[in-house]
Amino acid sequence: MDFADPQGGKSICDRRAAHIKSAIRKYVNEGHGVCTTADFKKALQICSLRNVAVVVALPPETSNKKEIKSKIQNITTLNNFAYQQTGIRVFRQYGIGEGKFLTNDKFIAKAAVVELHRLVLEKRKTACNSYDEEDMEAGIAAETLEELQVLARN
Repeated sequence: MDFADPQGGKSICDRRAAHIKSAIRKYVNEGHGVCTTADFKKALQICSLRNVAVVVALPPETSNKKEIKSKIQNITTLNNFAYQQTGIRVFRQYGIGEGKFLTNDKFIAKAAVVELHRLVLEKRKTACNSYDEEDMEAGIAAETLEELQVLARN
């Protein structure tokens, strides 16, 4: 792990990463192996680093459904677009004629929206119990997750 750019000096991230790398080296020197992400997670849980949390982020599930691609006929001949609530009015030239109105169902793909997974934060108990509720606020709040899901649907 190396977070700082070569010319910029070292940052706090590099200092924190040095502590984590040292703890992993100690775990390996004790005869354990760290070859997978699960091994890395286990090593961090066993070592006694303060203020370190293990975060498991799952990728979105892929669906086997075939996506329907949307196409607007003769899109290359259209130059002006007026977006409306129920569709788009397209023009070849600005201000000439009434244009052609395309409803949303004609050109919006009916792709399935993949639900965003909530990050699973595992609290890590330390000797001084310094990982508290303030640290949990650094994760994704429920309101933020709902906003992301709404944006993903649109």
